[in-house]
Amino acid sequence: MKNENIENVNTGNVTVSGEVIATVVRDAVMQIEGVEKIYGSEEVTKFGFLKLKTQNENGGIKVTVKNSNEAFVEIPVVLSYGSNVIEVSKSIQESAVEAIESHIGLKAGDIDVIVERISE
Repeated sequence: MKNENIENVNTGNVTVSGEVIATVVRDAVMQIEGVEKIYGSEEVTKFGFLKLKTQNENGGIKVTVKNSNEAFVEIPVVLSYGSNVIEVSKSIQESAVEAIESHIGLKAGDIDVIVERISE
């Protein structure tokens, strides 16, 4: 994720990386009942017969900032079995908007939730 120049103030520029925005969104989303994990937060790489497992804290969360003031986010998730997919997805969107606007100070654009899997 590239760094985004948020605001030019008298003393210089304020720059917030896409990783910081993704972290704030991830932390908010993981508080929601029915969210098992952010999809892509655990990667398994195969080298022949050897499997290497690595952690990517923010998983597959993608952040794009447009016009230096509006964040668009794509959040792939794994939901808990038995949870209401639509209700949990709406909660994810609302939580992400609140996190972006209150913690980062940007306007939230589209918040796309991709339900990749349901946990067993």
